Amino acid sequence: MRFRSHLARDFDVTVPSNVVAIVAIALSGIAAVIIILNGGDSGLWVAPGAALLYWALAREIDPDHPWTAMVAGPVGALWTLVDGPGLSLLAVGALMVGARIVVGTTGRRSLLSDWVVVGIGAIAISYTVSGWIGGFTLAVAMAIDGARQDDQARWRLVIPAIAAIAATVVLTAADGLPTAPWDIDPAALALVGGLGLILVLRGPVAPTSIVDARHGATLDQRQLHLGRATVAIASVAVTAAAGLSLSSVAPLVLTLGLVVVSNELDPGARA
Repeated sequence: MRFRSHLARDFDVTVPSNVVAIVAIALSGIAAVIIILNGGDSGLWVAPGAALLYWALAREIDPDHPWTAMVAGPVGALWTLVDGPGLSLLAVGALMVGARIVVGTTGRRSLLSDWVVVGIGAIAISYTVSGWIGGFTLAVAMAIDGARQDDQARWRLVIPAIAAIAATVVLTAADGLPTAPWDIDPAALALVGGLGLILVLRGPVAPTSIVDARHGATLDQRQLHLGRATVAIASVAVTAAAGLSLSSVAPLVLTLGLVVVSNELDPGARA
């Protein structure tokens, strides 16, 4: 039986921003292989993933401005190649999927199969504190989406609740909780927190992008704002809880910063 999903979307290779993502993934992959074969950090194999996920995160929370993703993806990969692996890409991927769920960029009502896969994923990545925050973000995103659906299906709220509880159990069992002294980088937290606060306080301009669904409606402004707020809060949480350095979260800072700038540069931005 074919798996059906209303969260997945096609990847159109004729779209310029998608082409940039493909090129960034390919080039960073080649560069990573060359560096590793020459005795470099073996962890650099994640560079293509950084290109994809930071690109995708920017596309989900800034759908009207493809240029932000076209910068975030390649720079995220380049930073990984130069500075080494930083923030867990499992956490970044969770933020991206969470944003897609909350914003509703596919324009289609989620299916039970979507929730099962996302719920399992939320649990599976929760063996570290970064992964747990990502997993918990997915659970919250599912709950937000489930609460606004009109079909009153209980699984829309039951699965997120189970995912949140199970993710916490996994974190505890894996001994992934941070231990004292809890080291927090003030610069990293200040930048992520500051940009996140701007995204929360400065709502997005009414989006003009069309959802993927056939009915061709534009994205909902309130959902986009809520999606940005969800990513912002989760970003602050993961930066603080995981004790990440500024260099580790630099690609995330760049992505959030690009979205802030694009929102303020938009012709429809409020004064």
